[in-house]
Amino acid sequence: MAQIGLIIRSPDGTALDPNTSINNYTLTYATNSAPLAALLRSAGVPAELDVGLAIESTAAGSGQEFYAAVSPEVNGTPDWFLHGSVKTPGFNTSFLANWWRLNGQRETKMATTIDHIAFDFSSAVSFTTARSSVVGGLIGGNRIGMFPVSFRGAFPNATMVTTVSP
Repeated sequence: MAQIGLIIRSPDGTALDPNTSINNYTLTYATNSAPLAALLRSAGVPAELDVGLAIESTAAGSGQEFYAAVSPEVNGTPDWFLHGSVKTPGFNTSFLANWWRLNGQRETKMATTIDHIAFDFSSAVSFTTARSSVVGGLIGGNRIGMFPVSFRGAFPNATMVTTVSP
């Protein structure tokens, strides 16, 4: 899966430690699992199916070249790409990632508990999307050149609990 969000203050008082948790507002969500996309859409998350979702990392010098291509099957859903260099994740911790979405009066929370995750805090990637997309509008164009980002985490498994209220 691949998702884009904005960091927010916790709506329910959970995931408050910035070293072991985060709260994000979900802008986009793509998965290569049709059942997961359907379940999340029914819960109000803008989840799109991307059968060819590509996330690749290959050896390059002292780091790794990283490439992610998100191209959902739905017409009108903008593609987006990441490309740059990353290091092997090495900072190990437990983590709680809350991803939120508000549709009218319905609030959806995807709480993902990860017992063991390794983070890479030294990645540098570029981001490209359609300037007419939600994210393109937020960044004021269709590309952000190389920028440092601590997005890359590696973990063997996690548990996501999705709740919808009211």
